[in-house]
Amino acid sequence: MIDLSKKKLPDSIFVDGKDYKIKTDFRLWLSFGRLLKERPALSAFDFLYEYDGLTPICPEDRQKGLDELVKFYNPKEPLPRVVGGSSEPVVDFEQDADLLFAAFFQFYGIRLTQAELHWHEFLALFRGLKDTKLNDVMGWRSFKPDTSKGMEKWNRQMNELKRAWALETEETRADQAALDAFNARFE
Repeated sequence: MIDLSKKKLPDSIFVDGKDYKIKTDFRLWLSFGRLLKERPALSAFDFLYEYDGLTPICPEDRQKGLDELVKFYNPKEPLPRVVGGSSEPVVDFEQDADLLFAAFFQFYGIRLTQAELHWHEFLALFRGLKDTKLNDVMGWRSFKPDTSKGMEKWNRQMNELKRAWALETEETRADQAALDAFNARFE
């Protein structure tokens, strides 16, 4: 969350009583999100720390460092309060890159390929998006059927959109690879 009482946005993490300067460019943090899914070695996250020559200045306890990097990546937001809802992801910064670019350009006039944004600025702007194709897609992905009488056609249409715009998951990729291998046996 951005603290407007301060002139600067955070540019360090605090581990074991010491501040560690980190890079804050949103592109690096998009890469961080992708890396988190891959679960690489802790040293794979060194690119986020400021360097002293060729050496990153990072905490001795790399796990604690990673925990703090995750907090920076996903800062606590007091609003909206979670009142139920789904844990299904409705956006993937990598898979939705074109929609994200279009949304930022449409709504703010920002070309993300040229922008210089702190990660927390990027998140605040992302959360403020409305009336874009990305918002439509996120709505379709989070659709829950209406059980009211007469809503069958609407539910069918919305479920088709939900399936058409569903995010590809690791399981989906593995299933597709298995299906491809199976089909290759019969070709």
